[in-house]
Amino acid sequence: MPTKAIIRNGRHYTQVNSMANSVYTLIWNQVKFKDLVNHWAEEAVNDMGSRLIVSGIGEGIFAPDRDVTRAEFAAIIVRALGLKPESGKPI
Repeated sequence: MPTKAIIRNGRHYTQVNSMANSVYTLIWNQVKFKDLVNHWAEEAVNDMGSRLIVSGIGEGIFAPDRDVTRAEFAAIIVRALGLKPESGKPI
């Protein structure tokens, strides 16, 4: 689910963007990919990893210079928008 972490007056807040009324649980899942140190996208990719939008290729590695497939891109967009993945026949 898309969220935004905010620090205001030294206190942590989270803004949850949902299209439904439900009960939510917040988790802390800080991610720092080993191969992103000093990379231009380090902060953004680690943030998306912490939000469970991207997961890298395993063992703390993201491989920032590899190509992204169409299926991977679609999965990233679905997770970033907080949509529920469905299975079924292609159109």
